[in-house]
Amino acid sequence: MFAIYFIQGAFARLWFGSDLDSKIWSNRGLQTAYMILLFLSIYIVFPLGWLNVALALIQTLWLQFQFWSRGHGAPADIGRDKKPSADTIRRYNERWYHIPCDWLFDKVFKHPEAKYGFLYDFIYMTMRYICPMIVLSLFRYGLSKLGLCEAEWGYIWLGLSIAPIYAFCQTLQEYEPWVFDENKWYWRRGWSLAEILSGGVVYSCCYIFER
Repeated sequence: MFAIYFIQGAFARLWFGSDLDSKIWSNRGLQTAYMILLFLSIYIVFPLGWLNVALALIQTLWLQFQFWSRGHGAPADIGRDKKPSADTIRRYNERWYHIPCDWLFDKVFKHPEAKYGFLYDFIYMTMRYICPMIVLSLFRYGLSKLGLCEAEWGYIWLGLSIAPIYAFCQTLQEYEPWVFDENKWYWRRGWSLAEILSGGVVYSCCYIFER
């Protein structure tokens, strides 16, 4: 089952992040529904238990709309855009993660010229994906104190895994472009590989956490 969820999760995340020219396959609602159903198949253990279904829905909707659907935008290239445009910087600033990152580079590191580089993007991406998982882990911990479920701190490690995946895949594309094929929508760039790996890792690990 681990392998099955890895494959389905890889497909789900790749499909969700694709820009296919198709009214059906590019439908965001259809993509989201597939990802939600995949999460529910993991979390609903006792279909007739209303409490289990309620908790499954809460965790599923949180993961879908806070972990996946909020997007990562500009920092996902992990520092490849050396001179970001004003529009790109605006995209960085749409999310609060830029505030601690800016403070680090302006006040702590004292290298404002290094903003939007590799380290800046890596820290930004780490915060983007670990913050929802910290909230989910604390939620699970609170429920465990009520005897409703088990605490699971593995979600934090799961959140920490995303930035390294994107960093590796973007670096692979940069140094070994021959690995990818521009003619294949599912394998045309390091970004595609990152979506495959991150989707597979997240869904398969969620399955392991619940078993």
